[in-house]
Amino acid sequence: ELVQWVPAFVARVGLFLDQDEEQVNRIIRQVPLSLLQFHGREDAAFCRQFGLPYVKAVSMDSARLAEQALERAQYEFDDAAALLVDSHEPGGLGGTGQVLDWQQLGQTGNGAGRPLILAGGLTPDNVAAAVRLVQPWAVDVSSGVEEAPGIKSAAAMRRFVEQVKSEHPSE
Repeated sequence: ELVQWVPAFVARVGLFLDQDEEQVNRIIRQVPLSLLQFHGREDAAFCRQFGLPYVKAVSMDSARLAEQALERAQYEFDDAAALLVDSHEPGGLGGTGQVLDWQQLGQTGNGAGRPLILAGGLTPDNVAAAVRLVQPWAVDVSSGVEEAPGIKSAAAMRRFVEQVKSEHPSE
């Protein structure tokens, strides 16, 4: 029902975490998605089989060096529309509010010519510094703009956008 209200030229993204092929196909048949976003242990063959552009989340847990994880993901998911780096454990859920160690990423920005989406503990108070350091193509926020679990704050969302724009005033 929500998709019918999405304006033209706005992407409809389906978020998946370790669903099987049948579940993903069922959702694609029911909802006209324009992009798939995979956050689990899906391999590249699984992600590309649906014939839609996809984003692959890369877990930046403390057990792996960010540079090695990104390098491996850029190679394995070479046809991904973008890579999303997040602070959650591999196969775990995002939105934990755990801050990603941006120092590990450095200025990776568009790395291998593939857009990089930065997630992981972003808030209105830290997003400008994260954008300045990493220079991502986009940022992703969820719990960082909540006034209570699952309840977004309009004021926090506005401030978040203002902080991102402060690093890219011409955009």
